[in-house]
Amino acid sequence: MEPVPITVMDGLGQEKLQEVTVDVLKNRFFVLGLQTGMAMQMFVVSTIMMMVCYGHDSKTSGAILLFSHEYYPLFRALFLICFFGVFHGVCLYIWKRCGINYRVLLGVPHSHNYHSVIRGFFTVITVVFSTFALYVLTLTVELTSDRHVWPASAAILSLVYLFSPWDWMPSWYDRFQRYSLLVTIGYVLVTPMYRTTFARTFVADILTSMPKVFLDVHFTSCVYAYGNVFQNTSLWAEIVPDACTSSNPTYNTIRFVLSVFPFWIRLLQCLRAFVETRKIRHNANALKYCTSIAVVVLSNLAPESAAWVTMSVLSTVCAFCWDVLMDWGHGPAALRAQLHGERFGSPSDAPFLRPFRLYPTWCYYAAFGTNAIARMGWAILISPNQAVVQQHFILLIGCIEMLRRAQWAIFRLEWEQIHLIGNSSAAESMLALRARHAAQSGVSKAEAAHGALAAAVQSSVIENKFMSATRYVLLEQ
Repeated sequence: MEPVPITVMDGLGQEKLQEVTVDVLKNRFFVLGLQTGMAMQMFVVSTIMMMVCYGHDSKTSGAILLFSHEYYPLFRALFLICFFGVFHGVCLYIWKRCGINYRVLLGVPHSHNYHSVIRGFFTVITVVFSTFALYVLTLTVELTSDRHVWPASAAILSLVYLFSPWDWMPSWYDRFQRYSLLVTIGYVLVTPMYRTTFARTFVADILTSMPKVFLDVHFTSCVYAYGNVFQNTSLWAEIVPDACTSSNPTYNTIRFVLSVFPFWIRLLQCLRAFVETRKIRHNANALKYCTSIAVVVLSNLAPESAAWVTMSVLSTVCAFCWDVLMDWGHGPAALRAQLHGERFGSPSDAPFLRPFRLYPTWCYYAAFGTNAIARMGWAILISPNQAVVQQHFILLIGCIEMLRRAQWAIFRLEWEQIHLIGNSSAAESMLALRARHAAQSGVSKAEAAHGALAAAVQSSVIENKFMSATRYVLLEQ
């Protein structure tokens, strides 16, 4: 008699539960753990190799110096993209656990889930650090005669994996997930020709944390285009041409455009949103991005000057205040009422926080502090000609910024869901019922409104209506 496989109900990343065997779950989590372990192992190996090479002898020190001048920016850009991709998977897990319907809010496919995202980006990290290790070995022990093939392999293999027309994980239709992301990015790039939706502004906000990634890719592309890398057979020859240095006006112009472009996109989105809604807040948001553009401009005209420092501080303070007050919906009750409506201005059980929350209270206070600290290096990261810190510390600042952006996304989507629920017709009906009950029982209007919205946020019936309503809104947009 054959044993009957044990089955359980699991979504496997889908919206609806389905019956699957325990063996299938074990296999998928084993593969996820295996790919995670491989990525972490290659990261540790690469770090140890760099530490050993520093100051070991003249040959290895020269190898690291050569690497820093040539292809370090490319590996840094690939790592930062994958680093954020992994934490995007962490965000998906948190949203799912806390009941935030990210699929509706962001308009992503139903198969889009933390398992497939983390697994995919850890695979790319393994590829990147494997080629990095081979590149360092080529410089130190002359593993091959051509050191230029390894950085190119890292970029090409990463692009093939992320943008290939095949399903690497057929169970989750990851090809459709990547296609959906590319479509959204395409709409972002042609702003303001199309209507501004939450998903498009969400992606554009993420791009504002990645100007350094664009600059690193541009530098490496310039080296491969003008450096004659495959014609030069000498292992130790410098291949960075003058065309890829600050002495080239064209190179500087392209760097400036790439640095400004993400903020320019968000500026246009804000102006388009103002034309559509006539809400002054969009103009204020546009002004905030103007200060970010001013930081980039001053970095080109007068790096490390008093004007650049002043504008950097102003832009950082404006961005932090906007994150807390507008993107996360917190602040004093009176200010919340003015910014988001009377229903969100009711008193809270925690100082400075909004009364409707889906995460533990301590998480919000921790987010305020860490966001403020992480913002301190933000102006350095977006300034193309900064020289405040050594080039290698840009990687550390970039990682901190990716973490800050992931943290911002976690709270941004929570507030978007609560805000939409509070403005839904179902919440309006519940507010009217609570108001009539308050008139009969003597309860204040503020307490009645607070109870109505709290019930709307927690009610599964309202959540179902919210999902249908937001689907309609997203389709209309």
